[in-house]
Amino acid sequence: MKILVIGNFSSAYVEQSWGAPLRKRRNTQVVDIIPLLSQGFQHGESAEGYVLSLLRQGDFDLFFFYSDGIQTLFPESFFDAVRAIRVPILTFHADDEPEKQFELNSRHDARFDIIASCSARAHARRARASSSHSLYLPWGFNPDNFYPVPTSGYDYDLVFIGKHKVGGKNAPTNEDGIERQQILVELKEFADRAGIRFAVFGMDWDQHPILKEVDGGALNHDEMLSVYGRSKLVFNPGWSFDSGVHNYQIKLRHFEVAGCRACQITNHNPELAELFRPNEEVLFYRDLESLKDTILHYLQADETREAIAEAGYLRALREHTMGHRLDDLFEECARLFPPSASPLQTTPQVIRVIVGACAPGNPHARDCLQIERMDDLFRPDIAEQLPNGGYVHLISGTILPLIRTTDYGSVLPMLARCKAPITHCDSLLRLPPLGKNPVQVDRGNFNGSTLNQARSLGLPPSIGAYFEEMVISGRNYFQINLLFAAHLFKSAAPDPLDSLDRNDIYESQRLICDLDIPQRGPAFKTCLNQRLADAFCAIEQLELKYVVWGAAGEMSIILPCWIDDHPSGFLGYLDRSLAGQSKGGHIIHSPERLDELQPDLVFIAATISGPTIFESMRDQRARYLLLPLYDLNHRNWFCGFS
Repeated sequence: MKILVIGNFSSAYVEQSWGAPLRKRRNTQVVDIIPLLSQGFQHGESAEGYVLSLLRQGDFDLFFFYSDGIQTLFPESFFDAVRAIRVPILTFHADDEPEKQFELNSRHDARFDIIASCSARAHARRARASSSHSLYLPWGFNPDNFYPVPTSGYDYDLVFIGKHKVGGKNAPTNEDGIERQQILVELKEFADRAGIRFAVFGMDWDQHPILKEVDGGALNHDEMLSVYGRSKLVFNPGWSFDSGVHNYQIKLRHFEVAGCRACQITNHNPELAELFRPNEEVLFYRDLESLKDTILHYLQADETREAIAEAGYLRALREHTMGHRLDDLFEECARLFPPSASPLQTTPQVIRVIVGACAPGNPHARDCLQIERMDDLFRPDIAEQLPNGGYVHLISGTILPLIRTTDYGSVLPMLARCKAPITHCDSLLRLPPLGKNPVQVDRGNFNGSTLNQARSLGLPPSIGAYFEEMVISGRNYFQINLLFAAHLFKSAAPDPLDSLDRNDIYESQRLICDLDIPQRGPAFKTCLNQRLADAFCAIEQLELKYVVWGAAGEMSIILPCWIDDHPSGFLGYLDRSLAGQSKGGHIIHSPERLDELQPDLVFIAATISGPTIFESMRDQRARYLLLPLYDLNHRNWFCGFS
């Protein structure tokens, strides 16, 4: 089965738990959609268009839309287009409880042919009510990231690892923050009386008036594994939200803790008890008193406690890795939607060639041919190692440590049909984040660009120095973005590259490398600022009138400075819930006044409801130009603002 997966793989936990295991599977192509949504792609080509192009050309049997963090960022028309390609659509709901979250997910369920849920109860409800196929898929863990680490003994009797959900500047959320606080305070007081070494780790516990006394600070990943190994017991509750009732929920962390060979105590959970044997592989409690009794008992029963940790670890490795989950998931998908009986398209082999010295042990150097300089490829003993009918990807040894991933899946179908001896691709550059992104908060704090785009935006010399360039037919190309037909280096003709012209280079616009640039310094001019600069230039030059739909939320934060610079055409905000109030001295209107205001442009700044607002105004698009801030690649940004 050939599968295309898109998701928010810029999120560390999504990449660790799903992205990395998926990339290990044959015939599975993984696309991190966040950079494409955040920055724009290939001079305005939308992320939607990129994905649809992959689906059209790739002969995929299944499209896996990993919904966490991107559910609201794609319109219904995108899923209609996928269906027109006749590829079944799978999703996984990573958070399907409490009721509010279930309702949010259910609004979009009609998009999907197969819906997998980490909640057995949500799966049962959906199976009764939905026309889509519903699957129960509990969380699993990635053993490459969570594993036992050697320790010299126990430094803690009892620990809790997790953020303070009600702290600092954060208001109480619809999660389990208050319930979590209350029981941790009880445990702290109990530990003080009993002489138990208790600590809490995670963000913002230093701001809690009581628990700051046992705050161990925020941990990086390696430190977290170490704390698990140095703790006798891990308090690891799983509630779905603050309800006044202990409402259980299976969490990813239940499997990760077991994968670290730690003995965990969690609240009563019938679903988890189906996956780990109670009191043999995991410890459960029902109330505060039973929790205290369990802690006291197992702190004294060293052999039993360590046997439970070992048994939970072996169970997790045997049955609950993400590899197991993906096998089960795709086996069921293949049963529901049998893959094409025709053989997979034969695609050419791409061999990576490292040019110059590279650090020993780099995982990206495995199965690579290494040469000192590019001219070595023309040596007969080297050229004969290149695949007949295949392609060569030249990677400088200085770039190798920067590579997150290389993936040729997006371009292989093109290479199978392409007659050009060189295929020009692109690479993704990720720079260190600059801090909170208040405008595109749902799309990750992404700072970067594609490499080809970066050249047009003004690539800082300090970053450009990483990349070798080649001149072919009078034009400069980044070497890492080129795939060369192997026969070029097997040719008897002298300097075959010198005889090429631009017709010999196919512009694929496919991403093949994902690179981490460690250097801070100037960020690229964001796609958002480019769009706004163009729009407000038109407002100034054409004397256009405009409104902003959405006076609250994250996306409206960036606009006031632009409005202050161009106040003459601004007619005010539109926001039904805030109508009659003001923002920055400007009136907030009810949307019903739109016809009365008669603007030329409508900026849609609503974060969650933006796509719905846009769709509701489709019949009015002849009267107003709608500019969606949630989709910076929409064609409306490129029509001259008239």
